[in-house]
Amino acid sequence: MSRAELPVAEFFEYLRRGEVPEPYLSVYQAEAEAFVAAFEDRSIAALGPAEVERYLEIHRRAGATERHLRNLAVVCEALLSFLSAPAAPRLPPQSPAEHRRHRRIPFLKEVEVLGVGVRRSSDLSLGGIYLETVTAFHDAEVLGVRFKLRDDDPLPVQVKARVAYQHEGLGVGLSFVDLSPADHARIEQLIDRW
Repeated sequence: MSRAELPVAEFFEYLRRGEVPEPYLSVYQAEAEAFVAAFEDRSIAALGPAEVERYLEIHRRAGATERHLRNLAVVCEALLSFLSAPAAPRLPPQSPAEHRRHRRIPFLKEVEVLGVGVRRSSDLSLGGIYLETVTAFHDAEVLGVRFKLRDDDPLPVQVKARVAYQHEGLGVGLSFVDLSPADHARIEQLIDRW
């Protein structure tokens, strides 16, 4: 096992237990391993924000899109957050899956969190949405979110959503608070087609 494999493997076991959608785990793992491998001359403990910026600049010069650069930044910052924790981060006492009442589907779209900025979603259900973000929110905080179900939709879904759970440095699960009947029907139709 290489010097990068053990910490990265522990990081991804943490993600897997934390209910991060499976399709993203292999992508996150490959990106995290490539980041660590890019700085083989340094110990993993010595990696920090300067290395993340240098790594992003390498990809920027190679022609990476802004979206890819944002994704790389999220993965690298989440890995560093995990590695710098004094002890392995603790998962919520109960898995969010135990509380799920609605079927989730993969949903890779940009979501505007009003007053915060744009984040990327990874899955969607009638009950809520999961956003990839290193931003920490307060438990039960209510946020305004806006997103399109399809790129050509004339009107976005705009809803208030409560922070249901967080994976520190990775993302946040939001529960819809005031989803309109029309938006409920649109989301239900999207999920049924999946």
